Amino acid sequence: MDDLNFSEHDLKILQDLLVSKNVNFLLGAGASAPYFSTLNNMENLITDIGNSNLDSTKKEKLKKLLILFFLILSVCDNYSLISRKEDKESTPLMNTILEQYTALINIISNYMFLRNSKINPIRVNVFTTNYDLFLEKAFDLYLEKNNRISLNDGAEGYFRRYIDSDNYNKTTAHSGLYDNYYMETPTFNLIKLHGSANWSLDSNNKILIDNDLDYFEDFKRLAHDILNENYDDYSEEKQRDYIKRHITGIECHLYLERLENKTTLFDSIKIDEKFIDKANNLQIVMPTKDKFKNTVFSNHYYSMIRYMKETLEKKDSILVVFGFSFADEHLRTELKRAFTNPGLLVYIVCYKDNDKDNILNVLDYTDRTVPINVSFISPSTIKSFQDYKGILEYTALYGEEIKGNHSDILEFLSQNELSEEYLEEDIQSLRNTLEEMTLLEEIAIEASGIVKTILGNPIVQHLYATEQEGIELFYSAVISFRAFNNILKYRRDQ
Repeated sequence: MDDLNFSEHDLKILQDLLVSKNVNFLLGAGASAPYFSTLNNMENLITDIGNSNLDSTKKEKLKKLLILFFLILSVCDNYSLISRKEDKESTPLMNTILEQYTALINIISNYMFLRNSKINPIRVNVFTTNYDLFLEKAFDLYLEKNNRISLNDGAEGYFRRYIDSDNYNKTTAHSGLYDNYYMETPTFNLIKLHGSANWSLDSNNKILIDNDLDYFEDFKRLAHDILNENYDDYSEEKQRDYIKRHITGIECHLYLERLENKTTLFDSIKIDEKFIDKANNLQIVMPTKDKFKNTVFSNHYYSMIRYMKETLEKKDSILVVFGFSFADEHLRTELKRAFTNPGLLVYIVCYKDNDKDNILNVLDYTDRTVPINVSFISPSTIKSFQDYKGILEYTALYGEEIKGNHSDILEFLSQNELSEEYLEEDIQSLRNTLEEMTLLEEIAIEASGIVKTILGNPIVQHLYATEQEGIELFYSAVISFRAFNNILKYRRDQ
């Protein structure tokens, strides 16, 4: 189905299916971004270092360093998440994402409460490739006020909770104080396909849920010591930025074949076996070719893939995909096989309009060959809705993109009705700033602050606030997590 034909009526059908069908969600890294970084190029970088002309000692040092950086950017901040540390600069961002996860749980719960348990279990499968604990934390917050739902994360136990794929397909119910009724309660199956920040391997070779994540702070201190030798103005608050800059530097020097001479870099890498043991004990998919450090997690990973595959092969099922790029080759292969199930309806939510083409390309589909049971929901489809305003969010275009819209913006500013709505001085000011931008090179545009000046113009601010025609010249419409939730509950209260 062409996403341009995805209408309000199609959304109403999707919402009805969330009540009547076997419901599955697949959440990717986009759901937790930008609080956690995806670092899609990390595996290639580590592989390229392994294939380089560096000696084995330097290769091993760099691999350890990059694994450390990966863990800090993609895993370690889960310590702040579960402890809700309020002294972190990124706490507002963490809380914003956490609110959207909690809102999603509430929306799905409301759909499930409408289900008839005699027809389908009141159960939803939430598959995710994310290591983070946003969903678990959101459930904790939601259950403080709404205790009539259950989370099944595949674990059993009390003091020691172990993960086992056999623990899914369970149902919970309320029977009343005197067993005078039976009411099945909504159950969320949480299937973490790539492992979790709080999974570790215990001495019995079992996957244990371990929420004692203090050692993540040790990882940060280790990185601090390394970075402190490489940056004069190093500060803890800037650690993430410095790590990203450090990774970029390593990448550039590697491809320019200059790494061999970076003596200071190699001398600063002092990573002991204690870190290696802790990192190896984490039960997550690592960004290396040898993704699994032990057969226990490898077996669990493939059992979860098999569970997903069997679930999506059921008739009368739907799969809603959000924040997932289909870059994972193994998952992509299994999902494509599942898409051939005529009893499965798939809805892929695209962050930006051009994400549809990217996903089609990765899946090796075209508009003509994409299965008829696969639909794309993009910002353009939502803009076709009668009451789309307030659903989408907008991200500012890059300076070079605004510069490319120069002639269209000038044409927009020349409209007669515009002079009646805005002050002439604001119109002229915007014209002058745009003319100034045309004289700048791309690097100079981003460094000059001129984009901030343009976005701060009263005309542009008004377009942003009202979502009027012309906003697309300065901003790109996106389906953020908040917009995704808005879509799921669109007009449900009417």
